[in-house]
Amino acid sequence: MAINQQQQENLFKGLGLFIEAFRPYLVTVLIQESGDRWPAKFVESLTPDQKIKWNQGLKNGSQPETLIDFPHLKSFAIQNKTLLKIDFERKVNDLPNWLGEIYEVRNKIAHFQEIEDDEVTKAWIHMKSIANILKMDELENEIKRLREGKTSATVSKNTNNQNHLAPWFRIVTPHLDIKQGRLDESVFAANLAEVALGNGREIYNNPVVFFSKTFLTKGIKSIAKRVVQGLNGGQDAQNRVVSLQTGFGGGKTHTLISLYHLAKWGKKITQSEYTKELIDTTGQPNFDSANIAVFTNTTNDPAQGRMVDGINIKTLWGELAYQLGGKAAYEIIRVNDEKMVAPKGLFKAVLEKSKPALILIDELADYCVSASAVKVE
Repeated sequence: MAINQQQQENLFKGLGLFIEAFRPYLVTVLIQESGDRWPAKFVESLTPDQKIKWNQGLKNGSQPETLIDFPHLKSFAIQNKTLLKIDFERKVNDLPNWLGEIYEVRNKIAHFQEIEDDEVTKAWIHMKSIANILKMDELENEIKRLREGKTSATVSKNTNNQNHLAPWFRIVTPHLDIKQGRLDESVFAANLAEVALGNGREIYNNPVVFFSKTFLTKGIKSIAKRVVQGLNGGQDAQNRVVSLQTGFGGGKTHTLISLYHLAKWGKKITQSEYTKELIDTTGQPNFDSANIAVFTNTTNDPAQGRMVDGINIKTLWGELAYQLGGKAAYEIIRVNDEKMVAPKGLFKAVLEKSKPALILIDELADYCVSASAVKVE
């Protein structure tokens, strides 16, 4: 039997909490073994494709710890049983299977695939078992709470004086990293390139966690409405460029990440309780998932180019074409990219192959960030 939407969202949150707690543990174990060279030790367990993505993440400004992700965990556990045996003892032989099954569920939920109740149960049990073995009491309690569908905090009423304000610590529940004493201030630095690569902190990369913690300002809802209407082919479908101009810290990148998840989720975004307020403003998307291209100041190098899929991409136009339509779209403007000449009218053919499409451009100047929603009829 498939799980319902609320169970999926709780699972998404639980997976986010798990990876954010498990990453620091792995780093601690690796530092004890290899000191400051721990990233190189971790990379040894990655596949060639994973190493390419790891290096791309470093280029985009990601910290090595945040690049540790679910797909890496099983192979790391297989190749480093000696390191992990200190904590897991006899269970070290079970750990790769536990992590593999957790990843399978995470992969399905991230790609909106149906998940059976048995798979979910195993994932909850494995995460709780790992937290228990590592004596991560707060994580274990949070996983238990989410699995049971309980709220994060309860407010106790003062029966003697109903007008008495409850103490703040009975109302406000600190995040798990605060409870565990491991606040990392990098969590406050949103990075669109990381999100596009599927890297970085769960608070930005995990759409359920992101929207659950995002205050939907009037500005975010307004720009989201224009983008959804454009991708739906209605109003603003022809007026395709929207420029966001604010001072430093004004929320440009946060808005672009909101648009990224909105376009990625498509119709499925209406199933989340955390996006109901947003959908009330934007209207329902009528597309399953938009094609998305992201370009930032770290995306490519005009001099050296970026090697991907056997292609050396040098320009913004080449990067956008490849991200929107792969090699087939890139071939349309290959000559322009190689000669570093704007393709002009040719780019319309790229858009025709990839509609509906969302292009997000960030950090190209200190004063301007642009986002464009494209729907070609």
